[in-house]
Amino acid sequence: MAGCSGEPEWKRAYEDCKSRVESRMQSMKDRGSTGDPRADALHESLDRMGRDLALSACEMIRQSCEDDPGGHACEAIVEGYRSGE
Repeated sequence: MAGCSGEPEWKRAYEDCKSRVESRMQSMKDRGSTGDPRADALHESLDRMGRDLALSACEMIRQSCEDDPGGHACEAIVEGYRSGE
């Protein structure tokens, strides 16, 4: 399950997950203002909640694979990552 870099493949999946979240968050920030301060505040709050939820999923990858690198959960994560590359 090791990648070319010598690191476990799950670490690539974890880093890619975080990168995708941050990229998506940037594109959401780039959408600009609605012109309504309350709507903008709501969008910002929802964006932060979505980011936190998505990053929790990334952390689940890290925790599952650190706890049991050869376990079913980690193997499923890596297989899912491979099929989505």
